[in-house]
Amino acid sequence: MKVSEMIVQDFIEAYVKGTLGRKTVCGCWSVMNWGHMDVLQYTPSDLPDEYERVAYRLQDGSVLSNANRLNYVGRRFAWGHEISHWGTQAEEQRWLESAGAIPLPFTLFDEVPEMDVRDFAWVLKPTSEKVVVITPSTYLGSPPRKEVRHFSGACLFTIGNDEFLFDIDRQELQHGIFNPFLTKLPKRVETIQDAYDILMSDEIKEAITKKIEVKRQGEFFFVKYSDECPVKPDLTDEEKQILKFPPSRIGYGLDIGNMRVAFITDDRNPFDESEELDTPEKQEFQKHALKYAGVLEKYTSAISRSGFLGKSATGSHKVEKHVKIGDDVYVSGIVKQDRRQHSDLVLTGWYKVVANTGTLSWTITGDID
Repeated sequence: MKVSEMIVQDFIEAYVKGTLGRKTVCGCWSVMNWGHMDVLQYTPSDLPDEYERVAYRLQDGSVLSNANRLNYVGRRFAWGHEISHWGTQAEEQRWLESAGAIPLPFTLFDEVPEMDVRDFAWVLKPTSEKVVVITPSTYLGSPPRKEVRHFSGACLFTIGNDEFLFDIDRQELQHGIFNPFLTKLPKRVETIQDAYDILMSDEIKEAITKKIEVKRQGEFFFVKYSDECPVKPDLTDEEKQILKFPPSRIGYGLDIGNMRVAFITDDRNPFDESEELDTPEKQEFQKHALKYAGVLEKYTSAISRSGFLGKSATGSHKVEKHVKIGDDVYVSGIVKQDRRQHSDLVLTGWYKVVANTGTLSWTITGDID
């Protein structure tokens, strides 16, 4: 280790242990007072107007270090070109953790609106762990590779009056997918198990107790309802005839302007309120078109079709087939998540969708050690 690196390491360790005294600068490193919090930050020598916050000292004396891959710390150059360090951790991040800092991705505080890290307080600190993830090979045709990744661990903390659970999706970890998340809890708890318990509604707990099949993807649970679609179009013979023979403006001899007949999209739609129904033909068509529109809506509302489930900032879950009964949604087929890394969920039969009780959830962006 170079002498300069030893000096920086000593500076970082002293920051974590609270023994810096009045010293606040060491090369590109500095400590800034931010309200009631001392912030360790790094300013690259070649970019004096830039900086990144690397660690926070909390009011209880503990130190949070940034577990995201840093933009400037750890940059190395060879022959005038920047080279990236191996892995997602810079050496300085390892020094922080070795000195006792607790790593958390600082994108936590970027993802959550109006979250002020200066109001941060621990409920339950994390325990560092190693997890196995599967990453795509960089070589064409080569199989994915398994690698051991460091994770700071599940934890609970408060920001003001709100409590949050931070963890990785343990279900997705079984598939080798590293998927960190943050959830705002509906009430205060003291343990990780209690946090997960309150994220399950009474309906989900009852289904599990009754041994009804329950599956999950992200913040949504899926409770088995039936093998067949729970909704069927219930049309009278008259309504079936109306659907079979829809109205046509052309059939009523009405002017359709310059639209090409072969590609007419609104030939059967009712006139809007601005249209004057000044002929018997228009009046008769309007009567038929309104009745047809009502029957069509009744029919299509009972037909399963693709759609999206969306509860939070984590993005939408695309479902292959869904229907609604009142406020309840039932889905079948493949469920995909369009932003976060969730494995596809295959639902054979029909399942009722039940969201978890978390008031808000966020995906954690950026590389995390």
